[in-house]
Amino acid sequence: MLLVCNIMRILLTRPRQQSLSTARSLHAKGHRVLIDPMLHLRHVPHEPVTGEGVAAVVLTSANALPGLDDPLRRLPVFAVGQATAQAAIAAGCARVEAGPGDGVELAALIRARIPPEAGTILHLCGEEVRDGLSEALAAAGYRYERLVVYRTEPASRLQSRTVQALEGHELDAILFYSPKTARTFAELVVREGLAEHLRHASAVCLSEAIAEEIRDLPWRSIEIAARRDQSALFACLEDLAAAMIAQHGIVPGRGPFGRGR
Repeated sequence: MLLVCNIMRILLTRPRQQSLSTARSLHAKGHRVLIDPMLHLRHVPHEPVTGEGVAAVVLTSANALPGLDDPLRRLPVFAVGQATAQAAIAAGCARVEAGPGDGVELAALIRARIPPEAGTILHLCGEEVRDGLSEALAAAGYRYERLVVYRTEPASRLQSRTVQALEGHELDAILFYSPKTARTFAELVVREGLAEHLRHASAVCLSEAIAEEIRDLPWRSIEIAARRDQSALFACLEDLAAAMIAQHGIVPGRGPFGRGR
């Protein structure tokens, strides 16, 4: 009799520090994990920020936390998603509120908490920022400023272990947390002639915008989380595992992938 097993063999494509944190959570659920960062973080130096005239700080990624100067940690912090909010709390921020991943909705949360006359809304971010937040705040009369504290550099090639896992059809799912990460993976897998092997794997994406970056590849399936947070992404992953068993008779997690990781 076939033993039903919801263990998945998963490739993480986030920057390494974030992937390590995600891997710990996935390991706790029994999954097997391989890490191949599609983006490498580089911190951008900036002049110290005193916090004068700043009413609140926005964090749309935990990658910005190393650029958070001490005076800013005492201000209200609006973080996109629970994971970024928890990272901000762990970094010593005193007043943190988790908001949705959509910039317009995050702006609505800020409007409900901070009056426009309170001061500048300072957004600590990377070089690439999604539209919505600044436009919505400006339309409501807020002063909005961006401070770029990190940048990302795309990987130049897939790691040999990733190539081996793709060629051996060892991967059940590949997780994508950002459009740039997904775009980089798509470019590399096509350049290295590995796209056809994706027919044996599913892409699990944090948003529709991310899925659009890899939609032209021949996946077994593309799954999109119900919300832009990690718990929803993990729920999507568990649904995928159940569907693989119910619809296709595929038992995820079988095979040699991930030993000793």
